[in-house]
Amino acid sequence: MKRWIIWVGWFVFFGFVVGVCHAASAAKTEQVLTLKTCVQQALEHNYKIRSFTSERKAVAMEVKQALAPFYPTFSFGTSYDRTDWEDLPRDDEANVGFKASYNLFRGGGDWSTLKSKRYSYRASDYNLLEQSLTVVASVEDTFFAILSLENRLKVLKKSVDAAALHEKYARKRVEANLAPLSD
Repeated sequence: MKRWIIWVGWFVFFGFVVGVCHAASAAKTEQVLTLKTCVQQALEHNYKIRSFTSERKAVAMEVKQALAPFYPTFSFGTSYDRTDWEDLPRDDEANVGFKASYNLFRGGGDWSTLKSKRYSYRASDYNLLEQSLTVVASVEDTFFAILSLENRLKVLKKSVDAAALHEKYARKRVEANLAPLSD
């Protein structure tokens, strides 16, 4: 019994060590950001985009409310009749009725309201698109500015390395009296 507990303990400990090592190695790997992921993250987390999206949803609900009076109405009803007269035999009837109607003048719905709500929905759509394009353009500008700065840093690092190498060889040549001090 004791051996079994010891083996289980070792397996649990080994699993814990493997998990910690895996988490440490996963933390060391860098995430490579591409333009596509940067744009997706910016569109996902931008508060103005979220605001325009929620505004667009609210306006879409207003359009549905303005359109509601123009839809046909359906009603479904049941009735149960029982006749219990003295001179007639007892009769039990159940009726099921279905009725569809369309009433343009039900009240509350007019074409100008519907048109204005549809126009505001299109306007909110254009506002969302405009804001999204602004965010995308800003992310693209920043992304390519960072890329060009990283490339410039690589070039500068190479030129600094080349200058240090040149200085090392020039010192060796001067110390060996193979070159003048002006080198």
